[in-house]
Amino acid sequence: MKSMNFHTDYTTKPKKVKSYFNLKTATPRTCEPHPVHGRRFLCKKDCIYPRNMVNLLCMNVYDFDNTIYDGESCFDLFLFYIRRDPGLLRLLPKVLIAFANYKRGKVTADAFLRENAALVESELRKIPDIEGDMRAFWDKHMKKIKPFYAEVRRDDDWIVTAAPDFSMREVCRRLGVQGCVSSRIDLETCRILHFNLRERKIDAFRAACPDAQIDAFYTDSPANDAALIDLAKHAYIVRGKRIKQIK
Repeated sequence: MKSMNFHTDYTTKPKKVKSYFNLKTATPRTCEPHPVHGRRFLCKKDCIYPRNMVNLLCMNVYDFDNTIYDGESCFDLFLFYIRRDPGLLRLLPKVLIAFANYKRGKVTADAFLRENAALVESELRKIPDIEGDMRAFWDKHMKKIKPFYAEVRRDDDWIVTAAPDFSMREVCRRLGVQGCVSSRIDLETCRILHFNLRERKIDAFRAACPDAQIDAFYTDSPANDAALIDLAKHAYIVRGKRIKQIK
């Protein structure tokens, strides 16, 4: 099983280039004009805005679960696998408690990993085709993407989420989102490499987008995303279909 190379692997440094308009790794095609600075430039395959351009951008950034997605995608993914393996019902009480503690802000990333990493990694190793499962999962769950996102979407949007990269890769492809900072899983070993929860989000975003400016940030949880709200020029809280500006 191959590990995914997602744009959001912020541990990998971008290759040096002579200029933004002559990328060594670029494919010979021209992007649409950028919505902020209006320039056209060559871009890497499958990436609308190369990471080298990120420091020029003033982008919108979104939380995913309960913000763009109506619900908790990780919990829905757990239910998806329960339908395939009813034996997973034995884990339902533990999963419910973990989600409740997360929503109440009663668990840190380190504490979650200490208590749950071994179990999560063990269950992931039992899945023969995670990438295929993600295609099937999102075939059924794209309907839960909130309509407002289609109205405000921009090509330079980024998503910052605790959801795993193997799931986010597929939904971002369908949404046309090129930038996402998520939890990272090595699909060859099923080890959790990075759990992108609460206090880790801002460091991960800064590592992926050095010097980038956030024009607008959308979240369902100001408490969990306070650092990203502080970084943004404008901030919005999303509750169901209602969106309220809080900054």
